[in-house]
Amino acid sequence: YKHNRFFPASKLTFLIALGMTGSFLVITVGTEARTGLVAIAALAALVWWRSRQKVAIAAAILGVAVVSIPFIPQSFMERMETITDFQTDQSASTRVAVWNWTLDYVAQHPQGGGFDIYRTNRLSYELVERTGDEGAEDVSTRMMTDRARAFHSSYFEVLGEFGYPGFAVWMSAVILFYLQTRRIYSRSAKALQNLGPDHPHREMLEWASSFGRAVSIFVPVYMTGSLFVGIAFQPPFYHVMALTISVSAIVTGSLASLDAETTRRAAKGAGRQTGRAGSPVPA
Repeated sequence: YKHNRFFPASKLTFLIALGMTGSFLVITVGTEARTGLVAIAALAALVWWRSRQKVAIAAAILGVAVVSIPFIPQSFMERMETITDFQTDQSASTRVAVWNWTLDYVAQHPQGGGFDIYRTNRLSYELVERTGDEGAEDVSTRMMTDRARAFHSSYFEVLGEFGYPGFAVWMSAVILFYLQTRRIYSRSAKALQNLGPDHPHREMLEWASSFGRAVSIFVPVYMTGSLFVGIAFQPPFYHVMALTISVSAIVTGSLASLDAETTRRAAKGAGRQTGRAGSPVPA
């Protein structure tokens, strides 16, 4: 919205951006994705933490949550309740079972089993079933068996397929990616403090600063969602990582140009002072 070259910033482009953001949140309700709710909570927490107006942001987040409650279907609320009581939901129960299987597998195969090793698993787990009204529930358990259950977590996906070495490489890349986004933001914001409003580098550094701040929020939100979805090797994450590397190189070049400009000005100023001090007095 702020830094695009196709449509200048206006009320219309702001409403379009706001509508797109709202649609992404509504998708979570429509698909009844528990992972989406957890990611939204992480996003709200990060936006609040990074904001300078914490009271206003907290009030806005709370207001949106309260206003949206009447429009949320009952099926969504019931599915979200299984986050804390996973044994009553077959999908959640199998996730915990496959995670335990992965830990046992890696204990015997520290280097992992390669892509799609989950197809070899065989899981047994207890499913809790509740019937009757609240206060007079009949609780029973039933043993379930499943085969070739997917990891349902990027962390366990990498661990099971590439073992401890692969997991270390992957996590190192993610951590360095995040630190680079913070570095882009801090370096650009610091440089902007010393530039005038019409400086030729200002527009680019303002965009880079916003980019670094946005992606530094994106990474932990994405990784929070990755806890419950096997998306470790999906391309979009690495597209943003590559873009971050490119922006970092651009910022480094821009700051080097600014340093050279400052050095030239200092040299010129020192030369003028030396010339005035050492020049002969005219007759």
